[in-house]
Amino acid sequence: MTEEEFLALLRGGYDCFLRGDFDEAEERLAAAGASEYARAEGGALYGEYLLLRAQAKLSEMDGLLELYSQAARLIPGRSRVLPPRAHLFLEYGNPFAVCSPVPGRAEENAAKLRQLVSLHHRLTGGGLGTDACFEAQLAYFRGELAGARQLAKSAMDAARKNGQGLIALAAANVLANIAIHDGDRGLWRFARGYIHRVAEGAEPAERVCIESAQVCEADLDISLGLIQSVPKWIREGDYGTVSAPWGYRIVGGRLRHSVMPAAKVVQIQYQSYRGDPVAALNVADMLQKVYGAHNLVLDTYLAFLRAGCYMQLGDERRLRETVEQGVRLLAPAGLWLIAAVFLPPFAELLCSCAAAVDASAPERIRRIGEGFWDKLRPIREDRIKGAPAELSAREREVVALLMKGKKNSEIAEQLHISVRTVRSHLENIYRKHNISRRGQLPEAMEKNAVELAFWSRL
Repeated sequence: MTEEEFLALLRGGYDCFLRGDFDEAEERLAAAGASEYARAEGGALYGEYLLLRAQAKLSEMDGLLELYSQAARLIPGRSRVLPPRAHLFLEYGNPFAVCSPVPGRAEENAAKLRQLVSLHHRLTGGGLGTDACFEAQLAYFRGELAGARQLAKSAMDAARKNGQGLIALAAANVLANIAIHDGDRGLWRFARGYIHRVAEGAEPAERVCIESAQVCEADLDISLGLIQSVPKWIREGDYGTVSAPWGYRIVGGRLRHSVMPAAKVVQIQYQSYRGDPVAALNVADMLQKVYGAHNLVLDTYLAFLRAGCYMQLGDERRLRETVEQGVRLLAPAGLWLIAAVFLPPFAELLCSCAAAVDASAPERIRRIGEGFWDKLRPIREDRIKGAPAELSAREREVVALLMKGKKNSEIAEQLHISVRTVRSHLENIYRKHNISRRGQLPEAMEKNAVELAFWSRL
């Protein structure tokens, strides 16, 4: 094996990790490990081998940091395997989820992540903003919104300048959620506006960033109780996902591997908030029990989303069990904002479960969640105002007939108006929905209709 063949083997392994093909990645690692370059433990090529091994240990902070430290001592300049300005955690854009697979150790992991970012930046030129984003997420989940705001702004600025699109999105998501909690319309427009531009392809971005932004945008709208804007591909959930020994893989490249869990969570929320708790529970079971998707944030949110489903089904025993599960996950790191978001539906049950693990928790949850649904309203109204202008009564009649497949002449005859007037109405309808032809109307009507989650109407 030549040096270039060895490097090509490692680069191919990195691509396998990116697309979630961990079997082939491990095969390439094994082949590389058996080569003379990997056995020569003091050279730069051995450092490259260690750097690829690190990609299999993203959630093991101690092992990850040790491998990066060894690689950095051996590689004299930039890595020849990892691409320039590579993201630190492959295409996983949620630093808190990666670095916090289990409860506790948040501050310890934050300190290690700062060291890791420094090493990764030296080796690839990328990674900046990842540590600040993690700390912003931690502060946000703890309800420390002022600190989280500053950290998220810093992370977003550093990430955008360094070409770290996924981290910029994660930081913008923190800012958008802070805006919801503070009722800050200006911050909401800034943060969600950036996410929307990425989702629409108006910002230079990789495919994984565009898909992640679409999921993030749908998740933000759902958090306001607006469920109509969830894209069809998320609602239907057919991402080409199949189970695999390591969890799951995506068949046919329909979706980037790292995006699937977040997309499934939005699908679960969509089904639950539309009043279909059984479908939501089935998807949640598939995500965790079949595909093996787990981390602290995912497990916590799914526990509370399951609780909401059991509430709709009137299953008091499972409702209590899942609320208790969510609380136990939050308690070690004090991530009480997540519980506060669910305070309105679960009320005293949530606080009593929290008091059982931390006597101070109920007061903190109530403080963070005080008036939360009231704070949603101005942001929701702001979002609804961004929808297309309302159709007139006559325009709605034209749309109804058009959706039945009627021609312009048939619409004119049925409404007792001229074909020219029908065309005029159609021009207004197209303008209001920002489309150019009648074939686009069904999708536009579905996307732009205002549909509220059942809990927002309580």
